[in-house]
Amino acid sequence: MIRRGVFFIALALLPLAATTSPVAAGTLQGRTIERDTEAGVGTTVFLFGYGQATTSAANNYSYTFTSLAAQTYTVSANLPPGYDHMEYSICTNATGACHTEATWVDSPTYTAQVTVPASGFVDVWWRFTLPTTHVFDFDNQPPFVDMPEAFPPSNVSGGAAVTTQSPRSGTKTMQIFGSDGATNESYAYFLLATVDIPVTSQTKLEYWIQPLVPLGRYVAVDLLFEDGSYLRDTGVVDQYGVRVHPFFQGAGGKLLLNRYQRVTADIGSCFAGHRIVQVILGYDQPANTGWFNTLVDDIKIYEGADNLPPLPPAGFAWVQGTKVDQNDQPFADSNAVIDPLGSGSTCGASYTSQSGSATACNSAVNPYFAKSALFTDGYVSLESKVPSGRDALVSVCTSGTGYPGQYECLSHPTDSYCRPSQTNTTATIKIWLLPNRTPSYIDVWWRYVPEAQVGSYPACDAGSMPRRVATSGLPSGSHGDVDADGYLTVADGVRALRCAKGLTIGTPGSCLPAADFDLSGQVTVSDGVQILRLADGRSV
Repeated sequence: MIRRGVFFIALALLPLAATTSPVAAGTLQGRTIERDTEAGVGTTVFLFGYGQATTSAANNYSYTFTSLAAQTYTVSANLPPGYDHMEYSICTNATGACHTEATWVDSPTYTAQVTVPASGFVDVWWRFTLPTTHVFDFDNQPPFVDMPEAFPPSNVSGGAAVTTQSPRSGTKTMQIFGSDGATNESYAYFLLATVDIPVTSQTKLEYWIQPLVPLGRYVAVDLLFEDGSYLRDTGVVDQYGVRVHPFFQGAGGKLLLNRYQRVTADIGSCFAGHRIVQVILGYDQPANTGWFNTLVDDIKIYEGADNLPPLPPAGFAWVQGTKVDQNDQPFADSNAVIDPLGSGSTCGASYTSQSGSATACNSAVNPYFAKSALFTDGYVSLESKVPSGRDALVSVCTSGTGYPGQYECLSHPTDSYCRPSQTNTTATIKIWLLPNRTPSYIDVWWRYVPEAQVGSYPACDAGSMPRRVATSGLPSGSHGDVDADGYLTVADGVRALRCAKGLTIGTPGSCLPAADFDLSGQVTVSDGVQILRLADGRSV
């Protein structure tokens, strides 16, 4: 997925039915517009393997690629800043009025497959939607003021209040805390906001949660609707298929301690046509007693696709990415083939276009979407063929995920790239996953640079992460370098967590003594967390 910021200039309202003159045969053309106003929006359109074009007021927000052979192409558009949803409409040998509401198609991958006819042109219009977003980040609320109860609690003493402790963003976050005193029925729900938000088929809920103690996992955002129904009492699930209810979220096995994690749910699928009247935060856990303490931040109710793929089949992970050159421009070369390794792995132009015969993504597939087999030792592995005169770099996204090892993000700054293991014309990577947790997707970009430039990038460790924190700077006798490459990286921390759970980690490396960071004689979750913190540039 390609996301780059561009400036745009609003154009006076242009009716969708307005036509442009058809151009010569063998041409791909189109316009870029805003959905609600139909005004032009500036962005960049890419024709993979051919070039790119920028739309602006100077060219009536239109683009043209000429002298094209009659075949199928992949075309992509950048999502302009401030917009959160993209669609495309395709007409062949026609333009203007042919783009009706029925011809628009959602484009969560920001790409479209188009066929240029043997004689004529194909007209591809892109339109973008401004978000309708309601954000509750608590930064404008006074701290340490208790939230009112949404309804009377049962066997729980506690509260919810705005705090300055460890916000995910801004200066404040919401903390829910208390004591659970019963083993048959225990819950407490607190009112965060009274609202009036219409729900459409595209309405989504998103929030970030950081449990601080084990019982803190049994917390979730709840919504009350105008007919008296609650989100928690429905079958609505999050991106992992876990029901959005405090108890099921805690029992679902996806929430880790001391890290913010994203939870998102499609509420429009169940409540389209209703209205949200309250935003609620609840704890609900009937079986155990004890303390609970959790931070919740950046609650968002918004319109549009969240671009998360369906859950991968059992035994596989989704891996997606883009192939670029040294200038981050789309890279097309017949030798730049991405191959997910392992039995049953496939590759295609989308998550829904996988086929058993497409075992690798050729140069025409960019961005690529792979169904990659999970190996016994807890990793996925991919290969890339490397074109002559270039070397491959790889970036596995970890920035913005809430914690290392999650990978569900789209950020690939230059310092995130490293040199993977390469033999002749093939580069190979492994990506270790957190114990018992398969992310919604793993975002992996490949950058193919001239051979003379590759030396300025660090080598990758055994888990395809840049080597930055050298063990030579740590106290003598320190452990944590699981793969024994002289550096502490995210891959070391993830593999230490696998050790702590009694899972295999494969080679290179061993659990003891390497993963025993605190030299206690055994590998614990604390060891893995401390290694992750150091690899992330934080203190322990």
